[in-house]
Amino acid sequence: MGKIKDFPKQKMADALQAKKQMQSLPIPALISTINMMLEILHDRGYDVHDWDRKEKTFYKLTFIGGSVYALCVSKSPDACPAVKETTTNAKNPTNHPGK
Repeated sequence: MGKIKDFPKQKMADALQAKKQMQSLPIPALISTINMMLEILHDRGYDVHDWDRKEKTFYKLTFIGGSVYALCVSKSPDACPAVKETTTNAKNPTNHPGK
């Protein structure tokens, strides 16, 4: 019975040790780790959603120019005006803003 009672304390100690080790990793390694965790969650059927915009799902993080950016995907075309514009222009290629 002693082992079962001590399990939560050991688990907490392991988590704190893991956090200590993670704090020493370079930023790109941390981002890769988070991306791997996001992928594992997705493979298990769990997506990470934006708190304020529930239709947006976190896809991955990237590190560009000293900043961390989150790439989110939306299931609703109305949630992202750029996606809506692109799909409209795909139907009528002559209306492309770049032309």
